[in-house]
Parts: sequence; structure tokens; C-alpha cells
Amino acid sequence: MKRILRIFAMATMLGLPSMVSAVATNPNVKPNEWRLLPPHCMYVEGGPLRFKDPETTRRLWASDPAWTGMHHYCWAIVQEFRTFSAQVSRSHAEAVLRAAIQNLDYVIERSRPGFIYRADMFVRKARIQARLGQYLQAATTARQLIAESPELAEGYFALADVQIKAGRPDQARETLAKGDEAVKDAERFGTLKKQLDLR
Repeated sequence: MKRILRIFAMATMLGLPSMVSAVATNPNVKPNEWRLLPPHCMYVEGGPLRFKDPETTRRLWASDPAWTGMHHYCWAIVQEFRTFSAQVSRSHAEAVLRAAIQNLDYVIERSRPGFIYRADMFVRKARIQARLGQYLQAATTARQLIAESPELAEGYFALADVQIKAGRPDQARETLAKGDEAVKDAERFGTLKKQLDLR
């Protein structure tokens, strides 16, 4: 532990933000936590099957460059999951959630519109920002997804969810009405809307 703290202090003094960021955002995923993650996480950096089945890893990486950074997405999922523990203090949870946002931003910046997990990255980021009380930032994140992929249900759901949490159900209703007109998968949008409490 002392060695890690010395490395962190040295990186700070030398102005090495990448090293500091790595220390701050890598959650050291535990074996029982890997089982909670999507199957692809098994094949990204640090995944337990990356070296056992390198051909799958190679195919993923060859199919889209975004896969090379997907471990940050997997880390963000673990980080958010850990903050729901009753044993985690509020201040520590907030620090972990901010690190999760950094990880999501890392992959968002390196993936393209249409990437299979990109919509979930935006939805997850908006949800975390709302948990931190950053409602304006969360709404901006959701609107980015809507602007990028107006046909997807996820963007309207994420924005309406943020607006409800911010105490604006009237805005949420307007957002959902716009979604009803724009989304292609009406059945999925209906399923997502059932998760919202518009009272």
C-alpha cells in the first residue's frame, strides 16, 4: 500500500496525469465481479478469458478499434456497482462515481456512433451524473445521445429519467412525446417508459 501511495505522489509531483488516472480509475476487478459483467468483458484487457481464448480477443479487436479500450467501460460498470454497497461512505462513493465517468468518457471519445455499447455508455454516464446531483451535465449527456442517434429509445429515456430526478416531470413528458414520434423500436421505448415514475 505504501508503495502505491509513493507512486501516486511521485506521479503527481512529476506531472504524469496518465499514471495518476490509471491509479484512480482501475478498480482491480475481482473474480466474483467479472461474472456480473457482459460476456465481452471477459475478452478485453484484464479479462480472465483474454489469454485463454486469444482468438476471440483478436476477432473483437479486428472488428472495431473501439474494443481495444472497452476495459474502461467494464471498469465503469464495476465502479458504479460498488457504490451501492451500504459499507461505502458517501464521499468515497462520489469519488468512485467520478472515476467511472472518466472511464466512460475514455471509451465514448474512442468509439463511433452505432458502436454496439455506445448508447449504454451515454445512459450510464447520465445516470451517474444525476446521482452526483449534476443534473444539467446529465441532461447534456442524454441530449448528446439523442442528437447522435435520434431513432434510439435510450436517449429519450435517459433524458426523461434525469428530468424526473431533477423534479421536472413536465419536461419528462415532453421528452417522451418527442421520443414517441422519433424512435424506431416503439416496443422497447414502451418497456423503458414503464420504468419511469411520472407522478
